[in-house]
Amino acid sequence: MSARRDLLVLVFLILGQLILLSAQVRDWAASDPASEQSLLAGTALRIFGPALRASQGVDSFLARVSRDLRDRRRALAEVERLETEVESLRRRNVELEGARLQLESLLLALGQAPDEIPGAVPAEVIYAEHRPWRSTVVVRVPSARGDQRQPAAGAPVMHHQGLVGRIVQTAAPLARVQLITDRASSVGVMIERTRRQAVLQGATGSEMELEYVPLQEDVRPGDRLVTAGIDGVYPRGLPVGVVVRVEPGDEIFHEIRVTPTVDLSRLERVFLLPPQPPLEDLLQDEPGGPPSP
Repeated sequence: MSARRDLLVLVFLILGQLILLSAQVRDWAASDPASEQSLLAGTALRIFGPALRASQGVDSFLARVSRDLRDRRRALAEVERLETEVESLRRRNVELEGARLQLESLLLALGQAPDEIPGAVPAEVIYAEHRPWRSTVVVRVPSARGDQRQPAAGAPVMHHQGLVGRIVQTAAPLARVQLITDRASSVGVMIERTRRQAVLQGATGSEMELEYVPLQEDVRPGDRLVTAGIDGVYPRGLPVGVVVRVEPGDEIFHEIRVTPTVDLSRLERVFLLPPQPPLEDLLQDEPGGPPSP
């Protein structure tokens, strides 16, 4: 009942307003005919103004939507163009990598090493042995030209990406290379960022252990290791590996795991560096000097 009563009151109010409005229109028209037109125009604006403003808002909204759609289409087209360009660059990179491998094969067949490894002798990996207790490969030096190109025991072996190991046994033109991941291998290295020297020891699997780094030393995952040139085997500055994990060890040293810079499971070609000068004579006691302890 209250709803019907409220509705009737609203209807009566609207009718009353219309009656008053029509009376005002008649009075204004009788006194001034021109005012009738302005009154009608004002009434039309009051009645249809909200609708006009709403239509203008709809037009503005539709314009924004249309503009956003155009921008989205342009962005999608740009993304597609960039994806196509990236795919093209990826294919080009694969082609260049294939060309590089072909060039290395050609240089190997000709008995030459790339220019970025001066003094190196190219060699081909013909056998690989990856066991928990031993990690070695056998290499062959093709088309040897003179004794200076024969593999020598102790000579460092590297890949264009970094250090591989050292020759431990020769039978020209073949040589057995002890990889840096071999459990019996040790390399004098330094952390490139801090210049801290340490010993990199081979371990089981594809990782190595960085030993004798005190707990107070700053070592972080991602730190790069290079040869320190202090072990009498490897020249200074060859890339060796990257720190992948640092954990508290005993109460003195860190426990640090390192992965090699070179993927040693995919070796095809390596380069033999000249062996380092022997240090035995320099390390002997001087004549007349105090004996070693």
